[in-house]
Amino acid sequence: MKRVARPITAKYLQNAATFYLERYASTAEGLRRVLNRRVSRARMLEAPVMENVKQAIDAIVAKFVDAGVIDDKAFAQTKARSLHRRGTSSRVTRQKLKMAGVDGDTLDEAIEWGVTGPGLRACGFEWDFRKKRPYSGYEQFEFDIPTGSRGDCYDRGLVRVEEIRQSLRIIEQCLKHMPDGPYKSGHRLATPPLKEHTMHDIETLITHFLNVSWGPVIPPGEVFMGVEATKGNNGYYLISDGSSTSYRTRIRTPSFAHLQMLPLISRGLTVQDLLAIIASVAQILWVKLRGHKVETMLWVSLGIIVVFGGATLWLQDESFIKWKPTVLYWVFASAIFGAALFGRNLIRGLMNAQLELPEAAWSRLNLSWGAFFAVMGLVNLWVAFTYSTDAWVNFKLFGSMGLMLVFVIAQGMMLSKYMDKEENQ
Repeated sequence: MKRVARPITAKYLQNAATFYLERYASTAEGLRRVLNRRVSRARMLEAPVMENVKQAIDAIVAKFVDAGVIDDKAFAQTKARSLHRRGTSSRVTRQKLKMAGVDGDTLDEAIEWGVTGPGLRACGFEWDFRKKRPYSGYEQFEFDIPTGSRGDCYDRGLVRVEEIRQSLRIIEQCLKHMPDGPYKSGHRLATPPLKEHTMHDIETLITHFLNVSWGPVIPPGEVFMGVEATKGNNGYYLISDGSSTSYRTRIRTPSFAHLQMLPLISRGLTVQDLLAIIASVAQILWVKLRGHKVETMLWVSLGIIVVFGGATLWLQDESFIKWKPTVLYWVFASAIFGAALFGRNLIRGLMNAQLELPEAAWSRLNLSWGAFFAVMGLVNLWVAFTYSTDAWVNFKLFGSMGLMLVFVIAQGMMLSKYMDKEENQ
């Protein structure tokens, strides 16, 4: 049955905007995007759309802005408070983030490794190029340099949230003290003239053409300039030979220094558990952002990874790490056998949409998976406490994967006869 969308009228758009703003804080541009998506969806479903819909959306957004319902400044401040509350409200979150830091003299280590930006300020060093070496008029603004003391993930997060508030202060001062007049520099060698002026006289057109196609001639020499970027110090080093292009350009970004410090700040942590947690959360966020329903197995996988991965990061105990695969295998086996006692077949519930098998085949498949997980738990314990840790790591990476592959191939060979029967029918 074909889905029929509601006609897009001014009243419909007004109700949709009211419904959205009652539940979510938004900017004017954000509300405009929401209404445009409603219109696009209606056109895809071949629903009638009113004339001059763009003007109607602009009028509705302007109405809410004039009424004070939409305030970009208040929206940004609300988001900053929300970020701060999410990072500090939970005691478990605070403890987790404080664990992921550098022990010892963090400031000396950060300087030695070349860390800049929020990472350096989180160690307690009050340095910001906009304050210490002002450029682009930053000396005319009042703002603070947020700092931490521990140099861990918790302090880095607090520094970044406070930097959002300081950025809002700078933007507010810009709007308050911005003078009237042209918004572009009048330096003809640095910036081309306004486009609308090029159609009035030939000199302006020639200047615009030369600046765009060739560029200004830079006097011979060399220069280095550092700016405060979001991640730290962005440095630009240029050598000019007197032409319109630089003889040599070297850009120093902060990310390389930060990445090379990763083994130090991850000292004592199991990086694979950290990556697994990040990847699982990102997968669910991606599904949610696309507007799809998150499958139950994704939530189960996320729960298992967060619980066991978080316990690994918290305890940092080698025996627990070796026992963890066995516990997981036995949890899966217990779930399969326990559900079978109550007449439920978990494997059929997971694969019923892809396969059509007789009841006896589903029972054998369910029993074989439960037995496989139970045996894998025993094999993991035997390897972990019989051989060296390096041998166990190799078994965990390659041996368990190989056994799983062999088991899946055997399952495929067992199920192939049922698939052949289905094709013949």
